[in-house]
Amino acid sequence: MGPLRARKVAEVKDSIQQVMQLARRYASPQLLSDAIRKGEIWEGPHTLRVQARSVLLPVDEMTMQVNGPTYLATRIDFKTQYEGSSVAIAIDYQQLPGGPSMMTRMTVQVPKENIIVNVQLFDFARLAGPVSF
Repeated sequence: MGPLRARKVAEVKDSIQQVMQLARRYASPQLLSDAIRKGEIWEGPHTLRVQARSVLLPVDEMTMQVNGPTYLATRIDFKTQYEGSSVAIAIDYQQLPGGPSMMTRMTVQVPKENIIVNVQLFDFARLAGPVSF
């Protein structure tokens, strides 16, 4: 690999790391709580939708899908910017059996740089049926 290509790889890697740090900020419970408080809530059959703007930056748009009966988030989409480029962040949630809703996947897209990062979480995957003691 030549020095020019190595430098470009280092730049892209640095950009990805910075965008992922930004994505983590959007996924924080405190930020989501603040966005819900200042957002508009729409009710549909068995689902709620929360829309908020200016979550972290003035250009931000957030749409959250919430399971109506449980009031647990199922998906959150953010549209924001990083260094003048548009960034889309999608976060999917699943409810643990009889428990809380956990983030299972995050997809971060930076179209201008042609970057897509998928983060899949397996820490809370159900491996078997109910356990009896």
